Amino acid sequence: INSLLADIELIRSDSSLLNPPSQRKLSYILSKKLRKNILRSNCKEGVIPHFSPESASVGASDEYLVALEAQKMRAWRISGKWVSLICYTKVDRDPSHIVYQILVVKHLAVVCSSFGDSPGDQNFQILQVYDIANNLAKVWESSGLLGTQYQYISSIEDKIIMIDKLRETIEVSDVSQNGLVPQVTLDQPRHSMRFLNSTLSFNGNYLALAGGLVPENTPVVACWNVQSTNRQVLMSDRPVCPFRCFKKTALRNDMLYGLLNRFRLIGWDILSGNVKFSIDLTDSSPGDDEACATWLALDQEFILTVHQEKDCVTVFSTDGIHLGSIRPWSPDQGENKSDHRTVEQVILRGYTAVLRILSESAVETKCEIVTADLTMFLDALETRRNGSLDAIRLLAFVSAEHKVDTDAAQVELTCTLAFNTTKILDLQHPCVKFYDYLYTGERFPDREKCRH
Repeated sequence: INSLLADIELIRSDSSLLNPPSQRKLSYILSKKLRKNILRSNCKEGVIPHFSPESASVGASDEYLVALEAQKMRAWRISGKWVSLICYTKVDRDPSHIVYQILVVKHLAVVCSSFGDSPGDQNFQILQVYDIANNLAKVWESSGLLGTQYQYISSIEDKIIMIDKLRETIEVSDVSQNGLVPQVTLDQPRHSMRFLNSTLSFNGNYLALAGGLVPENTPVVACWNVQSTNRQVLMSDRPVCPFRCFKKTALRNDMLYGLLNRFRLIGWDILSGNVKFSIDLTDSSPGDDEACATWLALDQEFILTVHQEKDCVTVFSTDGIHLGSIRPWSPDQGENKSDHRTVEQVILRGYTAVLRILSESAVETKCEIVTADLTMFLDALETRRNGSLDAIRLLAFVSAEHKVDTDAAQVELTCTLAFNTTKILDLQHPCVKFYDYLYTGERFPDREKCRH
């Protein structure tokens, strides 16, 4: 928006032109245009090729896409019009270091690698940080960290969060040009709860992490107040099998949400610690859903989570009102009733939902991208609270798809989506495909058109 306002100001050389629109008005216009384009699958399609299939690692934020492969690193700006390459540099890499993730925090790319004394042992890790604003110059590195099974590193809300399972602490840090700047360290009584790294959530005021109590293994969610460092342990209001566990957590204001396997969604009031709602989602047993993906996406007034049917998504309001479901649909769906389809990934930004669905048949395996506009649920929210309207079944269209190489060693790493509200990035194998819903005009507007 700021970039567009600057462009408008640049062309206002004639004083007779009207004053530029306010930022709030321009934001409303762009948001409406984006939702309409996403609903109609109106986008400009592009691709970033030339990735080395055997060694490429990719990280993305709303602003940048960073790729590291062999001895070179590249960065693209993905906000605004189209996608533009802004940095390219050669890097010296130790071949024994295995890059397992790239975190993009502000204008810094944090490359996380693991290594060990032998190829099969990855007992240590190292962080190497590159400045995107300075042609990916290396600014610092941090070594001596233990392996990912002991120290888990993630990035949320432009913070680096490190879970130390040996010390049973969680450290929240800012990342700067000179290194990590610790902000707060959260802890728990020794040997009281086992941490589950994949359940981490953070909103600036609270940090939540699920696990199992020791020794009874009761599934619980621990929640820390970041300012006071006070900790409280929240659990289900009904008896829970010790073989179940919380798979995801999410935070919004003073509410905490926990997804118990693919079985139950629980919402707690953090201030009082009371359960506000507890809703059974499916009839699955503890071992039924181990091979199925779980998700808990939260934004604005909506919660998106699992459904009894594995190719659908359940929609709730943030206060636990069941609004309906999202059901993907494609023109050839009726011809392929034997296909097995499962939702693998869900992203919710504002009132736009992006789904990644894996569709498997006897002939091929496909990855489908489904987009949905949730404003229909917003209009029906108050009516559903009064119970005077049936649950909505929203049909969402498959806007793009690609075949999946089932021979690849790690299919889940070759099909991942990122969404920065204007573009969907499809991290395929071995390229990145993107769909621009904001700029749908000419790909190269400054070039002279061919007259022949």
